Amino acid sequence: MVTIRRHRKSTGRLRSERGVSLIHVAISIFVLTAFSAFVLDHGVLMLARGQAQNVADMAAIAGATARAMDEPGPNNPAANGITEQVIQKAVGAHKVFAGTSSNIGRTWGWACPAGVTGWCVQVNVFRDGSNGGTTLPVYLATLFGANDQKMKATATAVAANANGTSCMKPWLIPDKWLEAQNPANTFDPPGDVYTPYNTVTQMPGTGYSQLDYGTQIVLKPGNPNQSISPSDFYEIETATDYEESIVKCLMTKNIGDTVEALPGNRVGPTNHGVDTLIADGPVNVVIGMFDPAVFDAQRRQSGNFTLTIVNMIGVTITSRQGNQIEGVITGGVGTNSGGATPSGVASLIKTIQLVR
Repeated sequence: MVTIRRHRKSTGRLRSERGVSLIHVAISIFVLTAFSAFVLDHGVLMLARGQAQNVADMAAIAGATARAMDEPGPNNPAANGITEQVIQKAVGAHKVFAGTSSNIGRTWGWACPAGVTGWCVQVNVFRDGSNGGTTLPVYLATLFGANDQKMKATATAVAANANGTSCMKPWLIPDKWLEAQNPANTFDPPGDVYTPYNTVTQMPGTGYSQLDYGTQIVLKPGNPNQSISPSDFYEIETATDYEESIVKCLMTKNIGDTVEALPGNRVGPTNHGVDTLIADGPVNVVIGMFDPAVFDAQRRQSGNFTLTIVNMIGVTITSRQGNQIEGVITGGVGTNSGGATPSGVASLIKTIQLVR
């Protein structure tokens, strides 16, 4: 009987389920930890990737805008010039997950993607330990031998040819002509000749071009009944909101639009509007231009007359002296409505687009 009892005791011990739950708990803890590591650390990676892409996008757009307005032209921006400084500032104003902007590596370049034409800015941001950036942290994944995470993002923006603006100032100035007849500095046909940009052959004509970037310009109030001089400006379509149109963005126009030029010169509203516009420093504006030959054919008429916008130009207004507005011809930012768009050196305003 003793032997039988011992046999039964050994058999019961083997059949017992005591301690099985510990195995299940251990497996569950391992699985839960692995799942938590994936959710938490992969979530960090996804969040950082979105933040990095936003930083790259903003820096590329800022760089393309600076390239269009401050360093215009087909040549690459200068080393440590305004465009590069703007890119650095845009990246430096943000952070990607933990750390500061100093943890973000960054590079930039001017190559356009295949099929894209214009003045391009490509920005790359790194949180992978390269180009001065640091890696992303991990939290639970260290239990499985992972010590960091790596990611990077890239974006490309382009300053492409534009043919309009949603913020044209209420002035129209004559496009540049070939001065060949006295008196100088007035348009006197048939000796003085104006040749407009040809949208078919893409010949630039005699008008303002990218070769005029950086040229000082003085906008002077013109008299519709007299011969025009370079940079004479005429008020257009703003009988009730002229001063407001100088200060704000109330006028949307495209190249090829016909506008009404108004006689006379409202000195007070012009001066007050310009002073308000540049109260905090120089301001870049977009101004339309007209065909001086068409103007000359109408200038002896009284009252209002119509003119067609043949091109648009960017001007950085720096000051006002008396009734004259002083500035510099620069690049300008506009829009593209899909109509006739100047190209080559005749393209003076650009639209900013994110292309990658």
